[in-house]
Amino acid sequence: MPVERVFVAQPLASAGGRIIASPFQFYVTGEDHLRVISVNSLAGVRLKLQGRFIDTSGKLDAFSYDHIPTSDRTATTTMHQLGVGAVLNLTVFASTGAPVSGQTFVIVQLTRGLGAAAIVLGTLLQGYVTSAQHLGWPGSPIVTSTAGEPLIRKIVGTTPGAGNNINETVPTGARWEVMTMYFSLVTDATVVTRRVTVVGEINTDRVFLALAANVSTASQTWAHTFGPGIQATSDAGLGFCQSGTPDRMLLPGGGVFGSRVVALQPLDVLSAPNYVVREWLEVT
Repeated sequence: MPVERVFVAQPLASAGGRIIASPFQFYVTGEDHLRVISVNSLAGVRLKLQGRFIDTSGKLDAFSYDHIPTSDRTATTTMHQLGVGAVLNLTVFASTGAPVSGQTFVIVQLTRGLGAAAIVLGTLLQGYVTSAQHLGWPGSPIVTSTAGEPLIRKIVGTTPGAGNNINETVPTGARWEVMTMYFSLVTDATVVTRRVTVVGEINTDRVFLALAANVSTASQTWAHTFGPGIQATSDAGLGFCQSGTPDRMLLPGGGVFGSRVVALQPLDVLSAPNYVVREWLEVT
């Protein structure tokens, strides 16, 4: 018959002879650091990294470090040296600013050494934070920046000059799914038929195209809406046209999308586009 046995944990000297029930994977020697990496798309954000540390005498200390991300989706890194002992727990959150989920991504790692020669010993925290939603170790899952629901952004694009098409570029460090676009086309007196299309391009290669449900002729004004699942229709009296697009219009950083009007004339004018995108941060 099997016999049940209990293996009792041995007290650790650095814990002052006490048994510590919380996870204790990260005993550090004084050569180790907490590395904080952030990628952020909102100005005015400041992060706090806080936690508890136990030294070799069993003394518990609380610590708090500030970390200021850039707002251009480039990675910002800070290093914080640890003493000899063990990290008991950590939390990281936005202490200043009001990021929403999808705008501020944080990674906290335990490393040995500094700079390019640093060895990553463990990833403790990784995910999005806000002022109200913290990441905590132990407990929070390690998630990628493209997992889960993205940030919803409504953007007013750039007004092209007369005779030019709309061209919008996905920012470096972002991944966009284009959801809707709205813009107008005002044609000059040239008697020729124009046809509006919306396209997406990656490295100048076209990856999607959507065709307007109507055509424009001389001296007309048409408002165009494009989006997935939209039924193609137009109303000449209202000067409105709505057209469907592919279900998912995904573009990486540097991708370009906008209008390509067939037979666009030098004095034809397109308005600045209003568009909605779903944005993920690409952390590399």
